[in-house]
Amino acid sequence: MFILMLVAFAIEGLVLASILTHMVPMVTALGLGTAGLMTSTLFGPSQVASRLLNMLFGGRLSQTTLAVISAGLLTAGLSVLLMTSPWLPGVVMFAVLFGLGSGLASIVGGTLPLELFGRSGYGARLGWVSAARQFSSAMAPFAFAFMMQARGISKAISLGMAAGVLAVALFSAIAFLSRKPSPFTAVVLSK
Repeated sequence: MFILMLVAFAIEGLVLASILTHMVPMVTALGLGTAGLMTSTLFGPSQVASRLLNMLFGGRLSQTTLAVISAGLLTAGLSVLLMTSPWLPGVVMFAVLFGLGSGLASIVGGTLPLELFGRSGYGARLGWVSAARQFSSAMAPFAFAFMMQARGISKAISLGMAAGVLAVALFSAIAFLSRKPSPFTAVVLSK
């Protein structure tokens, strides 16, 4: 499960770094011009809003659920961007969804290892998570720029969406593997 978690965080870091590095030129190239620059300013407030929403409503959710939601918001944001650009309200929705997902991702990166594996060895595990994210984040801008140049912006965004779907699937697998059996399941399995 630890390897699944590292791969999921690495993929999520790849999606985040590639889009964030190229957000302004990407939305500008999609036909928004200077409106793309204004739209990208919604990303930061959306990150803060996600942290506030998590403080208010996320206390009842497990960190694995929040990890799935985070990766899902990133993927949903890219889907909205791809389907609606250059329609300005759609690009605004992209920036908000992507910001919400990014804000949750920064929280879950520190809390998911603690929920899954406990306090023992937490520092080392967090170091591995950070290393996985940093490694993929370092490669992401170059890989995304290459994809935009070689295949076009729409194909590059589609690849980012596919990576986001993979991150959702990995976090969902972690959620499934880490769930505690219900008393009913325990009784059925013991017979």
